[in-house]
Amino acid sequence: MARKIGQLDVHVCGSVAGLLSKADQWNFTYQNSATADVALSMPRSTLTYSDGAILPPFQQCLPEMDISLFPAGVWKIVQPDDMGMLWASGRNRLGRLRFAEPGQPLEEAAGLRISPGEFSKIEDGEAFFLDAIAQLTTIPGVAGVQPKTLAKLHEFDGVVAAIDTHILKACKADYPWVTVIESLCLQAAQKCGLAAAGYQLSGDGRLIAVERFDLDRAGDPIGFDELCALSGRLSFEKYGSSYESLIKTTRSFLPASRRNAELLRLFQQLAFCYAIENGDAHWKNFGLLYEDPDDARLSPAYDVLTTTCFPSLVRDVPALTLSGRKVWDGAFAELRRVGATLSSLSAAQMKEVFDQIADGQRYGSVAPGDPDELSFAAWSMVHGCAVLLIDGQAMGRSKPALIDAVVDRLYLGLAPRERAPRRRR
Repeated sequence: MARKIGQLDVHVCGSVAGLLSKADQWNFTYQNSATADVALSMPRSTLTYSDGAILPPFQQCLPEMDISLFPAGVWKIVQPDDMGMLWASGRNRLGRLRFAEPGQPLEEAAGLRISPGEFSKIEDGEAFFLDAIAQLTTIPGVAGVQPKTLAKLHEFDGVVAAIDTHILKACKADYPWVTVIESLCLQAAQKCGLAAAGYQLSGDGRLIAVERFDLDRAGDPIGFDELCALSGRLSFEKYGSSYESLIKTTRSFLPASRRNAELLRLFQQLAFCYAIENGDAHWKNFGLLYEDPDDARLSPAYDVLTTTCFPSLVRDVPALTLSGRKVWDGAFAELRRVGATLSSLSAAQMKEVFDQIADGQRYGSVAPGDPDELSFAAWSMVHGCAVLLIDGQAMGRSKPALIDAVVDRLYLGLAPRERAPRRRR
């Protein structure tokens, strides 16, 4: 009979920070010897953190995808409740929190291992993903409803990564080609000057491997807190409240020395989400990275997606309200107001975000024309490519090559002809 897990040691940076327990309510108590916080919202204290529901920083660690995809053998050992899933994910998770029964060592991470070259040659991503999931002995501790697991992508040059380096995502039947569309949006974000997660597509485009950004240069995990958890919200509340509230929450956890620069980056991410009509820019899709609370900073953009390209979401709206409304039209004017009042951004800083095309015109690096019209044309190219993929109009084409071509054409099309850069071959 599967047993019920009642207590778990919470490890941070290789040592036990405290004890998490679940009886009538959830409790977490730090050890006196704890050297790091489990979350920015739960600093070390002699008091016990308690709640009737799971504490948000720990719920952030729970996987959200279909439980039937997980290794069936796990549930012969422990019950599939929240404590059981934290135990079963062991070390196989994002961020620096790890879980084990009191006094027991952490189980080694057991993600997929494949080289980038091999990954780019996969021609049946769905079968590959299902086979990879079937071979797991632990649960991947990755949030989000899209099917995903962790993987090590490296060149097998004799150096094996000590930890999984990528999040491997698969398509869903109700959202065809979501992997390719995400790669298109990530590359568009990078072209717009945003810090965005790196990625690689499989040969057939049915899998995307997104680089983890919660690792330091040595490959060790650092702290990563979703804004949802930092705000005290649970996952089912991720579509609640407003972007104004999200900005305020972000501001409250940023050190003074970084606050203005990081709020500008958040402003850029929000503007990009409105530009591509990303209706999934909710509380869980923004987060802070840190080694120490004094160096907290915004994470790169991740899970960015044009949602209105899917037939079932053609009338999708923004995930949160802005000035009390969930609409795309007129959002930039409202963002300027919010940027000035809540983010303390100067008019010059906001102009830099919104008028990059106009600035490019001034210096001759972007083709002349109305900036709003050029912005709409750029969005149309991204949106149009996504719709064609969903409609099956790109069959027989290399999806990674198609994405490169679309983004290159977008960039070249915005450049004046006499100075259009040539792609090296």
